[in-house]
Amino acid sequence: MALRDASGALITDPARLAALLQEQFTPSAVRTVNELFLADMPIRKPFGRTSVSRMQVLEALELTSNSSAPEPNHVNWFWLKCILRNDNKLRDGDGNVTRDIIPILGKVVALFEVCVRLGMFPWLFKEFRTVVIPKPHKPDYTVPKAYRPIVLLNCLGKLFEKILARQMQALAQAAGVMHPAQFGGMMQHSTMNAGVCLVHNIKEA
Repeated sequence: MALRDASGALITDPARLAALLQEQFTPSAVRTVNELFLADMPIRKPFGRTSVSRMQVLEALELTSNSSAPEPNHVNWFWLKCILRNDNKLRDGDGNVTRDIIPILGKVVALFEVCVRLGMFPWLFKEFRTVVIPKPHKPDYTVPKAYRPIVLLNCLGKLFEKILARQMQALAQAAGVMHPAQFGGMMQHSTMNAGVCLVHNIKEA
């Protein structure tokens, strides 16, 4: 791989390439955030602790893509589905049971339950690998802006995040925390709902 720096010089040294890409991907300017809006938000009572069920794990697993890039441990969604969906039997190519295996799904649910109860997120779930991939249809691939980074995370950790996100969203919607006009990333909300609201507001204007 070779990239050109700001002066036009061709860089091939891995350390200098990494520095060049980091400079491209990481903005140098510090952006301040005005947090005064938090003062106007009402203080609500804490939500009760939720639990994690087998059904929640399997439902979150069902929404994942088998074509996603593997994590640093090389266990992708396909293999995780094979592990968690098994019927505790190891079978050969003809479907014959060769021996029983440990019921992994129950162990994963127990792990997630402990994490929720203790309010912790295991460090192993935070490990990642950054991979630089080229953007499609760029005229010049010797410039850093022709590339973008993707982060490969532990799939088990991402599965836990999906479950937590759905639970938090359900609690927030039930408590009326979310704005009624919030459509992006919301369960049972879609672009069709946003379009209907827009048409309604135009007609009522």
